[in-house]
Amino acid sequence: MRFFKSSIMAAALLPFTWFNYAHAVPVDTELSLVIDISSSIDASEFILQRDGYANAFRDASVQAAISSLTNGIAVAAFPFALTGVQATPWFHLQNATDAEAFATAIDAIPDEDVVGTNIASGVDVALASMLGNDFEGTKLVIDVSTDGVQNVFRPGLPCPISDPPTALEVEACLAAFDDAIHGARDDAAAAGAFINALAIFDPDSAAEYLAELEALLGGLPPDFPTTLEEYLTEDLITGPDAFVLSTQFDDNFTDFVVSKILAEIAPEEPPTATPEPSTLLMLLTAIAGLLLRNQRRQLT
Repeated sequence: MRFFKSSIMAAALLPFTWFNYAHAVPVDTELSLVIDISSSIDASEFILQRDGYANAFRDASVQAAISSLTNGIAVAAFPFALTGVQATPWFHLQNATDAEAFATAIDAIPDEDVVGTNIASGVDVALASMLGNDFEGTKLVIDVSTDGVQNVFRPGLPCPISDPPTALEVEACLAAFDDAIHGARDDAAAAGAFINALAIFDPDSAAEYLAELEALLGGLPPDFPTTLEEYLTEDLITGPDAFVLSTQFDDNFTDFVVSKILAEIAPEEPPTATPEPSTLLMLLTAIAGLLLRNQRRQLT
């Protein structure tokens, strides 16, 4: 069950909502799609991801699941890079026509080449909008899709490091990033929201950073997550039925999104897409990219 929504927050966020009701509209699930659009996702990958989410709401099984619900779902999209934003208003989906309208809104989300992966901000913005919209869901779900790890402070500021960085500086940055994502996760849990995740990995993208990373860190801490899926499991998801799926940017991407959405709006439907093992290289790439970009900033 969710906490009672603050009337003050609802008033502050009213311009971002799709409906203007005097009283909250009951829905079975409020679903926030928190979607990574940072610079590590190139133009073709962005299109695959955006189309994957849009096509999922055009999928017959998703539309049938929505139509079978007593009160439907409320859903909105929240892209994030350096910070999170709300890209669509809240839609009330009760049938296939409603789902198609939301898919069209997803189609219009623009690509942005922004450095920084701020999962925490995406979760923060989604949670605030959930607590301030015009709906009252039996269940709150934050659905995160990302190809990397938290690599900035929670407000969207980079971690300052020397050139070359010291091991202590790197450790301090990693601790700050953990604090950021854990804080967003814990705030969501305190508000009664679930967080699920889709880990998107690309093993080929890591090779160019691997040598620099090994030189900078001299190895990884013993408890360091070895895969992106493990990282999201340990540091982001929350809720008794929370889960992580793992996939790549390929023609099967929509299938994974469909499976995840069905599991989120129809609890009797567990995720059915077969998770693929994420790789250590994917996780290393995100951290290496952060360190190298910060070095380049300080030299310009």
